[in-house]
Amino acid sequence: MNFIRTILIFSLFILGGCFSEEEPLKVAISPWIGYESIYQAEEFGWLDKNIELVKGDSLSDSFKKIMSGEVDAATMTMEDVLIAQTEGIDLTIIAVLDISAGADVILSKGSMNTLAELKGKRVGSERSALASLMLTKTLDKAGLQAKDVSVVNLSPIQQLEAWNNDKIDVAITYEPYATKLLREGANYVISSKEFPEMIFDVLAVRTDRIKDHELGLKTLLQSHFKTLEYFHKNYIDTLHRVAAREGNTPDDVKRAFGGVVLPSKVANKVFMSNDSNLYRSAQGLNTLMFEKGFILKKADLNDFTSVKFIND
Repeated sequence: MNFIRTILIFSLFILGGCFSEEEPLKVAISPWIGYESIYQAEEFGWLDKNIELVKGDSLSDSFKKIMSGEVDAATMTMEDVLIAQTEGIDLTIIAVLDISAGADVILSKGSMNTLAELKGKRVGSERSALASLMLTKTLDKAGLQAKDVSVVNLSPIQQLEAWNNDKIDVAITYEPYATKLLREGANYVISSKEFPEMIFDVLAVRTDRIKDHELGLKTLLQSHFKTLEYFHKNYIDTLHRVAAREGNTPDDVKRAFGGVVLPSKVANKVFMSNDSNLYRSAQGLNTLMFEKGFILKKADLNDFTSVKFIND
């Protein structure tokens, strides 16, 4: 009887382990040209069955989900990672998905000869650290202050309607939404190209959930890098696939891809070190966001990245 009881207990232990592995890794994601590798991996069936993409319309959607604990990980900006850290949610960055180099933009109705012409304008802007920082940096560059513009809180998906109904003069947005405004005659005011290595889009995971999802995180990054390889080898096909998903043209997608850098696996291994451009950018953002009042205290940047999920 003792032998049988031991076998039963061991069997239950094994089954319990299997059940725990069946818990899906929930990843918040929203439309952005730099996240297309993950959307495409899902389309190809390359994501593990235990990876669940929780899709939203904007960066702020993903931020709310990871802050509330609804998801385990999220595609998000470095700015939002820093805010989460200062608000008591410990996040670990496990990959840099892209660096914005022109795909984050401020657009206007009518052309502007100088940035100072932003004064008095109604600015459609998402409630996100990225949009706020883009506006703040642009106003600084123009010699203006926050009081010189009127901010209308609108997510990127809401901005097109507000634009067409003449409720905003300027929009802070990003691809694929920027393309839709450009079709309506919008003009470039400034882009993330003017703020090099300020906007890193990353895959971040709640640190307290890493142990429960180590395999899922590894396979998610494997799929991401596998898709990047496909992108490089099958560029024309990629443009058409992304265009179909976004409702844009292949030329629109080609232009959008020109506004981001998509780091390889090798580059990511460098980024995850404490003397990388990512770390230096985080230090600079930490100071800037504190000085501008986006955060009430500086984030703790000790061990805020991990290279363990990037397989050889």
